[in-house]
Amino acid sequence: MQIVAMEWGEVCRKAGIEIEGQKIFEMAVDTAKRTAMNRSSMLQDVTMGRKTEIDHILAPIIDLGKKHGILTPLCTLLYERIKCMEEMKNQRK
Repeated sequence: MQIVAMEWGEVCRKAGIEIEGQKIFEMAVDTAKRTAMNRSSMLQDVTMGRKTEIDHILAPIIDLGKKHGILTPLCTLLYERIKCMEEMKNQRK
């Protein structure tokens, strides 16, 4: 989670968005702690064979990274894995 946050932070910095990766990480940890007993909406979407919100969460960071020449390998890996899970679930329907 910290590496993803650092990738986001670097992309944001290059794009002129004032938020650091460490702050993104802290916000993610706080959210994870507050929602630890919940079943995430994205997991629910994958389980039910619905399209997730991944295109609205990670795709913009990946695209902005490309625009500014910043590699986002972990964000890209997570994006591709979730898209693959969506596709696999849809093929089973």
